[in-house]
Amino acid sequence: MKEKVMSAMQAFSKAMFMPVLILPIAGLLIAVGNVLTNARLMEILPFLDNPVTKGFGTILSGALIFCTGIAIGLAKKKKAEAGFTALLAFLVFINAMNKFMGLRGMLVDADALRGSGQAVVLGIQILDMGVFLGIILGCVSAYVHNRFIDTEFNNAFQIYGGARFVFIVLIPVIIILAVVLTYAWPPVQMVIDSLGYFI
Repeated sequence: MKEKVMSAMQAFSKAMFMPVLILPIAGLLIAVGNVLTNARLMEILPFLDNPVTKGFGTILSGALIFCTGIAIGLAKKKKAEAGFTALLAFLVFINAMNKFMGLRGMLVDADALRGSGQAVVLGIQILDMGVFLGIILGCVSAYVHNRFIDTEFNNAFQIYGGARFVFIVLIPVIIILAVVLTYAWPPVQMVIDSLGYFI
């Protein structure tokens, strides 16, 4: 049991290596993106108020980097497919959470985001989970990938084998995870905040 736990921890730490190395570069790009989408700066430099610079500022996400990086690191085979599937899972998750929160009337106004526990990720308003979202989705995506990547079908369903079947299985898992985390994450966030205040 101890060896299995140690092996899993080593695999996870190796998987974290790639996103951690990429994050400083991504951090610089995110900072540039934040500057380019700053409303006050756009008033001073009106040429920044265009779809190209605004798009650059909104497409960068640290959570997305962790999601794809961890999925690639934990995948035992076909790592490129694992990364692409994790990217798609991330997009499905943020859209599913946004739609569910909208249906439940849980979304706050865009002007009141600060301190609300919500944030805009890739232009979509969801709970502010930071890089934890990427870590959770990366691990889930890698687990499903490793479990189902070798699944093959015969005859007409042959096209749905392999990486495509992984994504088919992953969609309902991600949607259920989005619903569960909508309720489960706020208490977790309170614990994290309390720990931060304590430290």
